[in-house]
Amino acid sequence: MMHSFMEEEAINLFLMFFLIPSGGIIRMGIHFCLSLWAIIHVSELFNSILKVNPNAIGVSAMRPLIEYVVVSKVEIAMLKNTIEVTIGAICIPMIFMNQVALIFPIIYTQYVRIKFVSSFFMRESCTVLNKAIIERIIPQSIRDTTAYQWVVKYIKSYVHFPDEKKKGKEGEEKKEEEKSFRKEDTKVDAGEEYAKQFTQG
Repeated sequence: MMHSFMEEEAINLFLMFFLIPSGGIIRMGIHFCLSLWAIIHVSELFNSILKVNPNAIGVSAMRPLIEYVVVSKVEIAMLKNTIEVTIGAICIPMIFMNQVALIFPIIYTQYVRIKFVSSFFMRESCTVLNKAIIERIIPQSIRDTTAYQWVVKYIKSYVHFPDEKKKGKEGEEKKEEEKSFRKEDTKVDAGEEYAKQFTQG
């Protein structure tokens, strides 16, 4: 989980870039996401201060709030990623409201794509939104159609998630190759030992 928070920290640098080509509404959402992440970091800093000095001036007065944020940091990170996905969903209509530049949806889609692959919180947020909105709005009869399944497969291939079966097959092929190489190495070693014995004899 700590690794996921570190990845989230690095990707936030790219999120700040989207403040440039965005208008007031989108900028407010991005500022809110960055503020949530800042609250997590400040709370972690104050919590470490309280561990060293429980009676620190000013910080000790905010102990209940700090403890609440530290305990709820996973939920806060999930909320942040949910807002980011929502921004990606509404950025195309926002072009016609002069809230984002024309290039914003293209760049932001790549940002969400990279984050979906690397961030646990983004994947969980997409799963929650899929169950809470898409599966409720779209009937099961439509979700069972070939066209819908093709769209879902296309989206999954877009983020380049390898199939587990392919992983298993590739792993088995690699193991077989390693075994064959080992057999050849043992044959070569046996031939070298026989040659040494022959020359010594």
